[in-house]
Amino acid sequence: MLWTKSEYTTFEHEDARTTTTWKLETARPTYAECLEVKQRVWAVYKGECDDAKACPGVAHQQTIDGELIMQRLKPAKGARYGAAWDRTLECLPATVDPRERR
Repeated sequence: MLWTKSEYTTFEHEDARTTTTWKLETARPTYAECLEVKQRVWAVYKGECDDAKACPGVAHQQTIDGELIMQRLKPAKGARYGAAWDRTLECLPATVDPRERR
């Protein structure tokens, strides 16, 4: 099972608050197939901001090949601090649900 973990962090004064969500991208019968799809999904996510005009709120983007996309966002108008959006792709067994229990 290919999951995307999204962590959105806001910075207010000296405090940071992070919200974490998980999205199930797809299921594949083998781990090897999941890894193949993971690379393709990562490439799509990475390419979303190749053109700065497509992501005007992104100040900076860093990546770890095939694993993580980190975007630092510009502060909103009138705000002093920006935010961060990190997306991690993970292949997990079908028996594992990474979402927090409610």
